[in-house]
Amino acid sequence: NMVSGFAAVHNSAGQVVGVVGVDIGIDDVLESVNGFGLATLIIVLVSGTLFGFISMQVVNRIIGRPIKQLTAASELIAMGDLDVDLAIASKDEIGQLADSFRTMAASTREQVGVLEQIADGDLTVDVNPRSDQDAMGFAMQKTVDRLNSMFLQIHDGTGQLSAASAQIADGAQLLAQGATE
Repeated sequence: NMVSGFAAVHNSAGQVVGVVGVDIGIDDVLESVNGFGLATLIIVLVSGTLFGFISMQVVNRIIGRPIKQLTAASELIAMGDLDVDLAIASKDEIGQLADSFRTMAASTREQVGVLEQIADGDLTVDVNPRSDQDAMGFAMQKTVDRLNSMFLQIHDGTGQLSAASAQIADGAQLLAQGATE
């Protein structure tokens, strides 16, 4: 089995003056094609592996590191440490998530400030829940309201006790005066 190929031979005027032909054995052609295919396959595999490795590094740098920072920040917040510093400044979804973490930490710090005022005995603090679902805000508001109500009752009871003590003192004074007379 052979593969034949022909090419026209032209003179300087462009006229065909002859034909050159070549016969190559099919085994030689298949060997060349297989060699070319194998070389192409190796180049594609090496290029694909290299591209995959570089892509993984880029993805890790762009997504992996910020996610690790956000994970560490969420663990700190869960442990009560609100001084989280995120060095993420991108404007993509990861950056938006980092901004949300910063907002959450700042909002929680504000609530801690309100709780510190309550703990210091300042029951005039204005507790404003952040949303309709702000369970902590409503609980703080309820705590302040109930403490104020309790102290008002104690104040009222103290006033009544003071009035009763004054009446007893007046009665004792009258009794002592009557005994003296």
